[in-house]
Amino acid sequence: MDLKINLITCYFSLVSFLCVLIDFNLFSLKLANLILYYAFSTTIPFFILQLYSLTGFSKQLKNKNLKLFKKACIRPNGSIGNSINVASLFSETIPFSEIKDEILLAKFRFTKRVVILSMLSFIVLIFLVFI
Repeated sequence: MDLKINLITCYFSLVSFLCVLIDFNLFSLKLANLILYYAFSTTIPFFILQLYSLTGFSKQLKNKNLKLFKKACIRPNGSIGNSINVASLFSETIPFSEIKDEILLAKFRFTKRVVILSMLSFIVLIFLVFI
């Protein structure tokens, strides 16, 4: 799982760095092509990976620790959902430190990293559009 985390972090860093360098006219490419390239190569795949990893983590947590799963499904407005939402991954009130299973803990770290990189890729995309 650590290899997956390092791989997606390196991919995100490399593509984002290159696109920002190209955006500052260090290379002669059209800006519209760069934005489309970044959207299709980074932002959209990270968003899909975010949905996939969050769903997988939610299913695994439901099977291994139902009490923690039910606690993580409570939304900020008090309603109860069927799966974990992104905000609950970063909530201080949900004790994900109670996870004892190493595989589930690695999946939690991977899911959290994917969500962070997905948010950052969207911010970089907005930066590329408006610069």
